[in-house]
Amino acid sequence: MKKLLFAFLFCAFCASGVSAKVLDEPVLLVTAKSGTEFFLDEYDYNESNSRMTVVINGHYSDAEKLKTIEWLTKKKGVPFVKARKLSNNVFCFRFDENGDKFQRVYDRYFDEDGELVADVPVNKKKWEPVKPQLTSGKAYSVALEFLEAGTEPDPDAPPENPAVGDSNKGTAGDDQPLDWAKSSYVAVAAAIKKGADVNAFIPYTDSEGNELEGYAVAVVALRTDKDAARILGLMLDSGADLENEPRALANYIRAQGSKLDMAVVDRMARSKTQLNPALLACSVKPYPGDALARKLIEAGASVNDIADQNSSMLLEALNAKADPRLIKLLVANGADIELEGEIWEGDMENGETVRGTPLDIAKRRGYGQDILDLLAGR
Repeated sequence: MKKLLFAFLFCAFCASGVSAKVLDEPVLLVTAKSGTEFFLDEYDYNESNSRMTVVINGHYSDAEKLKTIEWLTKKKGVPFVKARKLSNNVFCFRFDENGDKFQRVYDRYFDEDGELVADVPVNKKKWEPVKPQLTSGKAYSVALEFLEAGTEPDPDAPPENPAVGDSNKGTAGDDQPLDWAKSSYVAVAAAIKKGADVNAFIPYTDSEGNELEGYAVAVVALRTDKDAARILGLMLDSGADLENEPRALANYIRAQGSKLDMAVVDRMARSKTQLNPALLACSVKPYPGDALARKLIEAGASVNDIADQNSSMLLEALNAKADPRLIKLLVANGADIELEGEIWEGDMENGETVRGTPLDIAKRRGYGQDILDLLAGR
């Protein structure tokens, strides 16, 4: 698997016109509290523009792998039949000439055979500050050490102590750091007034204990408290860029359910990149009724968009036992009722793959005769 994966990544570098240095032995950069280990696999220094590019490989513990699979399916729209094969996460950073900031090149997830499970979209134009205590800072310093020494450092050498710093880009008070996931509306408003970056890329822990990194708007969208809508509105007023995180609206729908604020949905739905992930989210939540899905479809969401060719929006909605009104809405707007695909039936560890048409899945989920007739084309 490693050779196949290295070949894939090396080709990606070559396609960009650079020469990558593939390490004989990957070097451990960071070990998260969850047990996830991040290794430096490759680096390249482009002398023409003085920029470093690195490839980082994340290896999961069994428990963290299950959490990541769930994250890919629930938060990123990857069908479980594909996500369940996850083995590791490979992502690429490109640094500026001073190593003070970086751009994301890609964020990819592979199975144990080196086959691509998911290619999660990244904002390739966005510059983000390098954090010494996170993978970005560690990767740059280690790659620079390679470059200056002309040799590979000892992979068994203990890592330096992570630097202590404020990763929240602002404070909620004189000594109180801003926590986008928990701080009150008043505290967030005060921090933004003082200059907190509403487009910050930050480390955070989600409600299920996953240690992640993401844009502040996506972190706030995952909040389940009553302040979430007001804070999102304030962030949008203050220049939050939804193009950074296409699934921010989907996060908000999953987190709030029937308690969501439609005014916030309307504002976020103006960003076309939000629509398809949001429609899938309200289909598999399942969200009651069809009002939200109708709003998203009218805004331009596609009823036949899905992240994987082995499934479809309609199949995923049926598998989640979505509201019959939503099923009728999808079909009325052109959802393919003949497309056969795969869904995952049962829990994450003991379930199984089931293949069938929308009609087959509807029968397994116990839908009424009106839905069965609709899917049979009668």
